[in-house]
Amino acid sequence: MAMQYNTDQKGLRIDHTTLTPRYSITNNESLNEGIAYLNKHGYAIFRDVLSQDEINTNKDLLSRFFETIPRCNIRRNDPSTWSSFWEVQKNKIHSMIILFLCLRPVVFDIGTLIPNTAQQLSVTVFIRSGYDSNSPYNVWLWTEFGNNQKDIKFKRGYRYPQSAISFDSETFNFAYSSNHPKLYLMSDVTAETGNMFLELFAVGYAQ
Repeated sequence: MAMQYNTDQKGLRIDHTTLTPRYSITNNESLNEGIAYLNKHGYAIFRDVLSQDEINTNKDLLSRFFETIPRCNIRRNDPSTWSSFWEVQKNKIHSMIILFLCLRPVVFDIGTLIPNTAQQLSVTVFIRSGYDSNSPYNVWLWTEFGNNQKDIKFKRGYRYPQSAISFDSETFNFAYSSNHPKLYLMSDVTAETGNMFLELFAVGYAQ
């Protein structure tokens, strides 16, 4: 038997089979109806958040990016070439790459910390957290060293329900060039994710 939901009660979840009204943000009357529905039920689904031209432009930019990757074989408008699985699959690309493209990086100037003769950089990622809910988080770190080359490292962790504080750390080694004395960080850890701190430590280098 399917679960029954009282969608008139604010804040209750609905399942994927529930038909819900859509409201346009480009039409004042429809927008006001949507806001009223949101206030009453705790959720509302708005359409036209981006104009169709903006949607088409963004889709085209993403498609052109993937089509330039050698042997990637990603085809625009073909969902069979996309994947949400972590396992590597032929001719498919993971949704985390989309997330990576949509986040803004933080750049650290490390030229004053590392000698010009260094060819490798070691960085420790230290994370401490305390949560009342569980969800994954993702961290990307990289250095650049000319000719559009990057040394990218990826770390995925998980936040667990707990009242105590947990700790996680890992050290990564990066190729380094004094011509590009910067370390780049990108993560979906934000102020809105809760009580979580992400710290970076430059812990060594090799010449």
